[in-house]
Amino acid sequence: MMLNDDNQKSMKKMMAGRSLYIALGVCLLAAGAVGISALKNMTSPKVTVPELTTERTTYVNYSKHVFTDPDPATQPSGIAADLPEPATEPVTAAVFDSGNTPLSETTTEEETTVKPVVWSSPLGHTIGRDYSRGVPVFSPTMKDYRTHNGVDFLGIAGDTVSPIGEGEVLAVNHDPLWGYSVTVDHGNGVVSKISGLSDKDLPETGAYVHENAVIGRVGEIPVEAEEAAHVHLEVRVNGKLADPLELLGLSEADGD
Repeated sequence: MMLNDDNQKSMKKMMAGRSLYIALGVCLLAAGAVGISALKNMTSPKVTVPELTTERTTYVNYSKHVFTDPDPATQPSGIAADLPEPATEPVTAAVFDSGNTPLSETTTEEETTVKPVVWSSPLGHTIGRDYSRGVPVFSPTMKDYRTHNGVDFLGIAGDTVSPIGEGEVLAVNHDPLWGYSVTVDHGNGVVSKISGLSDKDLPETGAYVHENAVIGRVGEIPVEAEEAAHVHLEVRVNGKLADPLELLGLSEADGD
């Protein structure tokens, strides 16, 4: 069949279009092959595996003198001089070597001797009025009956008065009925109070006095003014009134 010119021209155009598509397809295939090859090279790098050898690593045996100080004799010159001196046991450590070691006698407390208190009369042995032991007795001055809670020691105005024993002065007071008084703590719960003193030679509160010290002089006792000059002694043991003559080891028969 013969093709006219128009048909031949149409055929040529169609073939030219197909050739173009074929060329484009080949280019795309080639580009895809290159991309796949590059992707394989990125995701699967080549790893070099070392050849196996028969050599093994040897580790130190730590049970053999790892922490032993080096021997200076085996060290290079100059190192031995820089090594510290070996530690020595302090001398005092010997004390703790044995728990059964007795303490030295010098560490024991020395025995203390308690000096007994020597009791004595504050003003001679002449007694004016005895301790009434809680029983009311007549008072010549007050003209009534009342208890006499102490012992009166007679004297002369101005005579020196001493404490019945050594101790600490707790108080020095003045009372309008009893005159000046001195209270002394003798220890062991014994406290004495001497009233009827003048304002001469009184001690200071807190002073420590001995049995022969002067703590005042015979003065006046307004509540017992009708009686002869004297001082009034009261004694308390653990806070309770006690018979002063029993403490002093005296009795009324000892009076002049």
